[in-house]
Amino acid sequence: MNNKLKFFFYKIISTWFNLGLVKYFPGTVGSIASLPFAALFVYYGGHYLLIFFTIIFFIIGVIISNKYSKLINKKDPSEIVIDEVVGQWFVLIFVPLDFSLYLLALIIFRFFDILKPWPIKVLEKKYDGGFGIMIDDIFAAIYSVIIFFLITNIFSL
Repeated sequence: MNNKLKFFFYKIISTWFNLGLVKYFPGTVGSIASLPFAALFVYYGGHYLLIFFTIIFFIIGVIISNKYSKLINKKDPSEIVIDEVVGQWFVLIFVPLDFSLYLLALIIFRFFDILKPWPIKVLEKKYDGGFGIMIDDIFAAIYSVIIFFLITNIFSL
């Protein structure tokens, strides 16, 4: 594979089909763009298919975002949104296939991904490369799942 083709491939995957290149709120755009994929996975294959793709794309995200960030010489560029896609999918593993619950999960995940409470910010700074890019979103997803369960159980959603 020649260098231009490699760069194109890394960019397409890292930016989730170039959606990370939008001018405003690329992480939110990436999270929103992940929702229909998750819904299709769950609809056609159940939550196990979503678990499978979340794991596969976490691994792909670590490798590809590492390569892409090195090629453009940025540590954690905002246009890389594969981490938001995987983080959002992680949350949706625990969410029933329902539009309003997916929307709630999106809002909660974006809150934690933007706020980055302890230890998320520490992890983001501690790890370099693709793993560092991806891991903070997984922890934001873990926080999101906990809050999602609290909200849905308290309010019987």
